Amino acid sequence: MSAVNHKSWGISDGRRDVDESEERTTKIPAMITVTGNLKEDFKTYLTESGYEPSVVYAYPRAIGIVCAEENIGWKTLLLCINKIIPLYSKDGVKEHIGNYQNKTVINALKRYRDFALINSDALL
Repeated sequence: MSAVNHKSWGISDGRRDVDESEERTTKIPAMITVTGNLKEDFKTYLTESGYEPSVVYAYPRAIGIVCAEENIGWKTLLLCINKIIPLYSKDGVKEHIGNYQNKTVINALKRYRDFALINSDALL
C-alpha cells in the first residue's frame, strides 16, 4: 500500500494529524484484546487505529443509533453488518440516517465492519 498525503487534498478522515512534512499512512491494528464489551472494544479499536477522541466518541454513538433504529444489539449488528450497510448508504432506504452529522453513521458502520473483520475470531 502506498502512502497517501491527505493534507495535499485538504481533507481529514478523523485520524490524528502528523507532522505536515511526513506522509501519512493508514494504521490498522492487526487485532485488539477483546473483552466482550463490544462498545468498549470498538472504542479501543478506533483509538489504536489513530482516530481522534471526537471520532472515538461519535462512532460508537452512531452504532447505537443504528441498533436502536433496527431494534437489534451490537452483536446482532455484527452478524448482519453487510446487509445493514447498503440500507444506510447512498440510495439506501435509510440514507438520510446514514448521512446524519456529515455521514458519521455510515462511516461508523463501515469502521464497525472493519473492526469485526479484523477481530472476527475473537468476537464470534
